[in-house]
Amino acid sequence: DTATGDERMFCGYLRDLTKTKRQAASIARRERLLSAILNASSDPLFQINQDGIIQIVNNAACRLFQYSHDELVGNNISTIVGAAHAKKHDSYLKRYIETGEARVMGKKRELPARKKDGTQFMMELSLSEVKTSRERIFCGFIRDLSHSKQQDEIIKKREQLVTGILDASVDAVFQINESGVVQTVNKVACKMFGYSSREEFLGHNISMIVGKEHANKHSNYLRRYMTTGEAKVIGKQRELVARRKDGSEFFIELSLAEIQTNAGDDRLFCGFVRDITRLKIHQENLERREQLTTGMIDSSPDPMFQIDSKGTIMMVNKAATAHFGWEIEEFKSKNISMIVGGHHSDAHDGYIEKYLKTGKSGVIGQRRILPARRKDGTEFEIQLTVVEVRSRGESFFCGYVDVLKNDD
Repeated sequence: DTATGDERMFCGYLRDLTKTKRQAASIARRERLLSAILNASSDPLFQINQDGIIQIVNNAACRLFQYSHDELVGNNISTIVGAAHAKKHDSYLKRYIETGEARVMGKKRELPARKKDGTQFMMELSLSEVKTSRERIFCGFIRDLSHSKQQDEIIKKREQLVTGILDASVDAVFQINESGVVQTVNKVACKMFGYSSREEFLGHNISMIVGKEHANKHSNYLRRYMTTGEAKVIGKQRELVARRKDGSEFFIELSLAEIQTNAGDDRLFCGFVRDITRLKIHQENLERREQLTTGMIDSSPDPMFQIDSKGTIMMVNKAATAHFGWEIEEFKSKNISMIVGGHHSDAHDGYIEKYLKTGKSGVIGQRRILPARRKDGTEFEIQLTVVEVRSRGESFFCGYVDVLKNDD
């Protein structure tokens, strides 16, 4: 506008935008690079502002939650939060901004998440604050735990199955590592060794149940096997002394085997333990009876023999060695015909065979005077009484000899 009123003039203001354009292009490049980096991540990522509004989301998040990019950006993050927390999410964020109290911020938490179709799954959320000069923003990194949870459930079921199988065993079962530390134990083991729970075993050295004589040496035995491969117990059944919680000791039968695993260098061992206290007592009673019986038989002044159904000598007393001239070891496992005199020697096995088939005998259950033969070949008369003894379907025969004439 001029005072002359006749002419109109114009004024233009120019600004050089070269620098601004360059800056805008640089920012655009950075945003494209950032977007490419975020979209290259296999883990879902969200950026929200202090009101919980989604500002940035990557492709992995869109795939996981089944939304498009545009469906998420500009909406509240509660869209993807599990139903139990969705309505409360804004209040969580508000409380943090006002008080600084962080229940999730800067930590990893397992939380329920929700997809577009409403299905829920467990996610691991890592949430951190990014401070800028203008506003407070938050970045969330998400990991889908669905597969992991499924695997955990499968492993849990397998562990429960293994525990059930072990607890069904009538024998005590232990699993130890290469240092001898107990990793698995069944209920029978707890009961057998007098412990009230598995926890009293787990994490402790297996030497706690080893008899005092070997307890301090047990780790050395294991270490020697690990170093040299020399196995004195591995892969074998051994009778050993074990120790209960109260310190009392008892006999066990131990079967120990190494377990091959795919878990790197870990070497594991499994031990199956059977309490043989009753068996030992039974064996001791049998040995005592055998000693008593042997003592009674050896105290007899008359020769006595026991043979099987094939005529093989199983037992003979001292009187027999004195009258017939053979030592006890020379009698054992030999045929009884060695002491039979006259024409009966070669036919003796036939007599036994005939009796077993027909039940008829001229000697069994009767007293007979017969010729007998010594080691030096001389013969003498004896009075023989033979008795049949049956055990578990087998026939055995006991012969009682009365020497009628001793030429010595």
